Amino acid sequence: MLMLKPRLSIGPTGSYVLAKHANPLLQTQHGCRMDGGNIVVVNGPDFSEAAVRVAWFALEHGAGLAFVALASFISNHVPHEKKTDLMKQTEAIGAGRKELETTRRKEQTLIQLKVAWLF
Repeated sequence: MLMLKPRLSIGPTGSYVLAKHANPLLQTQHGCRMDGGNIVVVNGPDFSEAAVRVAWFALEHGAGLAFVALASFISNHVPHEKKTDLMKQTEAIGAGRKELETTRRKEQTLIQLKVAWLF
């Protein structure tokens, strides 16, 4: 019988990089759950706190890297006369991304406070 030890916490950089190519290490953490003495494979939306953190991390960092790529493209490949307008628009996108990041950090702090209060 295959016994899997459930993992309840995910570090800031630990298993996020595992979410590629149906990685079995990530699947054991997010694709299975214990039901009594049985292991149940879950195929579908996972709305657990850990899964939401993983998704939030991926989206936040993906958006940040896309922003860096966009700024690099504009500064290195766009004609000078068009750069000013595009950079203003890019800065607005960057400000929106930072606002989302700030919101996420506030939400994360609230969750941590709730968990600390329970223990």
